[in-house]
Amino acid sequence: MRHYPLIQEGAYFDIPFSPALRASLIPQLKALTRNKPPLEVLGLLTAFSRTAFRYQEDIQSFGRSKPMIPEEVLYYPFSDCEDRAALLYALIREFLIVPTIVIAYPNHMTLAVDLPNLGGEFVIHKGRRYFICDPTGSINGSLVGEPLKWWESQTFQLIREFK
Repeated sequence: MRHYPLIQEGAYFDIPFSPALRASLIPQLKALTRNKPPLEVLGLLTAFSRTAFRYQEDIQSFGRSKPMIPEEVLYYPFSDCEDRAALLYALIREFLIVPTIVIAYPNHMTLAVDLPNLGGEFVIHKGRRYFICDPTGSINGSLVGEPLKWWESQTFQLIREFK
């Protein structure tokens, strides 16, 4: 993984899980999420992205920006917002069929999901409400829709969309 080439930021969200990951982590997460309602599954996946890894900016870890594919997050001891966004996006695609967008604010990348009966902070995209599902949010939290108050006046750029 140390020699994995840098590619366009949005392309990191298209890299599939390897057969090794599909045979190891995915079955364990499926066992934890079996027969759970979508909101609870989303909460578990979000909590995993927030707590399973230590947070550190790329510049501190690598001396430069180094966006990671989802699987690299499991390899390195540290990850930051875009790395965890790639992992959580891949997990949501694996476990839920729910419209999800990846959005970039100045200096932060996060996700938002369109899940019925959800509350909290949202962004509007193509007339739909997408509730913030931040992969680096409160370390002890699994809530989606948690406020990102310091971004609320910021405009965002759409990076990826999953319908």
